[in-house]
Amino acid sequence: MKQIAMSNKLIILLMFGVQTFSASAQQTSWNVGFSSGLFKFIGASTEKTTLLITSTNGASAYTNNPYGNNYALCYGVTGGVERTSKSKWKFGTEMGYELRRSMINVDQVSLRDGLINATGKSFLKLNTFNLFPYFGHGFNINKTSWDLVAGVEMSYIANAIEKGNATDINQVHYSSYRDRTNIHFDWSPSIKLNCRYKQIGWFAGYSAGTNNYLKNYIGGVNSVYGRLMRFGMKWNWDRKKFSKK
Repeated sequence: MKQIAMSNKLIILLMFGVQTFSASAQQTSWNVGFSSGLFKFIGASTEKTTLLITSTNGASAYTNNPYGNNYALCYGVTGGVERTSKSKWKFGTEMGYELRRSMINVDQVSLRDGLINATGKSFLKLNTFNLFPYFGHGFNINKTSWDLVAGVEMSYIANAIEKGNATDINQVHYSSYRDRTNIHFDWSPSIKLNCRYKQIGWFAGYSAGTNNYLKNYIGGVNSVYGRLMRFGMKWNWDRKKFSKK
C-alpha cells in the first residue's frame, strides 16, 4: 500500500510539473532507443560464489543463493518525450522494457552424499517495465548538445527467474531453474548524461534501487538491493514552439 501511495504522489507531481513547465517550454522532443548495461545486487545477503543444490524428488536443481554481486549484461528498449525551455532547462519522461541480469559463480554442487567441486554460473533474470520522470539542464559543446538529468525510476518487476548451469569434476552437468519473484516494484534514484549530434544521441547513467528484494523474508540477515549502470543510443525528433506575431 505504501508503494501504491508513493506511486500516486509521483504521478501527480509529474502531471503538475508538465503543466507548469509547458508554459515556458520552447521545444518538444520525442525519442526512441535501445539500451544495454550492467546489473548486480549489493547488500549483506549477496555473494560472489555459491553452490547448486540438487533435488531428491526429481525436480530441477536450484541455486543456494541466487543474489550475486557480480555484474551481468542487460538490455532494453525505451521511448520518451522531453520539453526544453529557452534557458536549456529540461523536463521529460521515458518508459520502456528491460531485461536485467545478475550473476553468481558456482563452485560446488550439493549431492545426496555430499558436496562435489564444480564450475559454473547462475543468473537471476528480471523482466522489468520502467517509468523515468526526470528534470535537468542542457549545454552545448561545439556541434553537440549535452544534458545532465536526474529523477526517480519506477520499475515494475514482472518476474525474476533463476537459471544456472554447472559441471562437476567428473564432467557431470547440472542445471537450475526456479521462479524467484519476491517483489514487484522498485524505486531507483537515477542520474543520466545525454549527448546528441543532430538526430542521434548517446547516453550513460546509474540507478540505485531502494526496495529490498528479500523484504518479505523472516529470520537472519535479509538485505539485497539492485544497482544498474546503463548506456545506449537513441533517435530524436523535435517540434519547436513558435511564438505568435
